[in-house]
Amino acid sequence: MGRIVEYLVLALTVFSPSEGKNILCLMSVASYSHHIWNRVLMEALAAKGYNLTIVSADVEKVQKVNMTYMHLEETYRAVHEGDSAIDLFEIAQEGLVKSMLTFYDYGTASCGGSLRSKGLKQILSYPNNFKFDLVLYDFTFGPCILGLFHKFGQPPLIGVSAFNNPPYTDDLIGGHKYPAYILCGAWAWYIHWGTRMRACQSM
Repeated sequence: MGRIVEYLVLALTVFSPSEGKNILCLMSVASYSHHIWNRVLMEALAAKGYNLTIVSADVEKVQKVNMTYMHLEETYRAVHEGDSAIDLFEIAQEGLVKSMLTFYDYGTASCGGSLRSKGLKQILSYPNNFKFDLVLYDFTFGPCILGLFHKFGQPPLIGVSAFNNPPYTDDLIGGHKYPAYILCGAWAWYIHWGTRMRACQSM
């Protein structure tokens, strides 16, 4: 985590001609595990003296110095309650195509909840010329609140994700898409798969 903070501080130094003091954090993913990962990163930046405005589905009960949360309070409710409630434990039992559709529904519900939240209205009330020197953005689920990046003049943007290596990262930052001939080395059991299983995994 220390190396990541060093890279972020370097990005602020290189890309921002000002002091690089204000950071907008867009963390709308309705997942406490993502919040834990993002929180450590944000606390490290706050400890170095940066002011963070955090638009998040999760907030800390005890807020630390230099960290201001704007709660996307409807996000979890949209994902876990009502007719469209999604049970993450059931996803583990679903097949490939069904789980892809469920994650799509999860992202869509999460987005809808974020857009209905008072926290989003709060950050939207900021003047358009409010100065943010950097935007940290958890890109795990869709660009729902990424419009704030445009609202504040498109400062340098750094995408983060606690989801290891999302398969759509190449779509966001460019680069080579590894075809089926390269095995996924992250899983030891993958080498025992046959051609049919590898083809299913690559879909």
